[in-house]
Amino acid sequence: MTRRIAAFFSMLVLAVFVTACATVATSPKAPAAGGVPENFLANDVRQVLDGHVDELIGAFVWGSTPQGQAFWGEQHSNRRLSPEGRQALLGFLAAYNERVQTPSGSLPEGFDVEAARAIVGGDTHLVRDAFVWEHTPQGPDYWVQIQDAPALPEDAAEALRGWISRFEAGERGPPLPNF
Repeated sequence: MTRRIAAFFSMLVLAVFVTACATVATSPKAPAAGGVPENFLANDVRQVLDGHVDELIGAFVWGSTPQGQAFWGEQHSNRRLSPEGRQALLGFLAAYNERVQTPSGSLPEGFDVEAARAIVGGDTHLVRDAFVWEHTPQGPDYWVQIQDAPALPEDAAEALRGWISRFEAGERGPPLPNF
């Protein structure tokens, strides 16, 4: 009889623990400091806003947002954003942009010199992963056009060559933020 009571209480404790963990994992939370969700990846969010909703899976921790895990899971499984989802992503990007700014004269955040060299060499599709677009003097809309361009415009090549030169001279841009 004692074993049955002990087994019952063990199962009860386990059930309460699992329920509590599930509630914590799926409960909406306020975004991390500054309105930016945990592990926020601005480039992935831009891709989602451009219609590539599959990128949502790794764009940020869904449970760290006011909308919560279930909301973003539904957006992902529907393979399209609701107006509320689009508005939330735009708000996250705005908060992110406020927190991380690159002065116009310095290297962009997350600058990858090898990718920049390849872009100048003609691989414009690599611009997506070469640096964080929001914090450049040109802005994200400019780099979206470059990514889809058949050839690199001279002003973009000039900016990249300048950043490459600065990198080779020992300058380093700001690291990617740890949200």
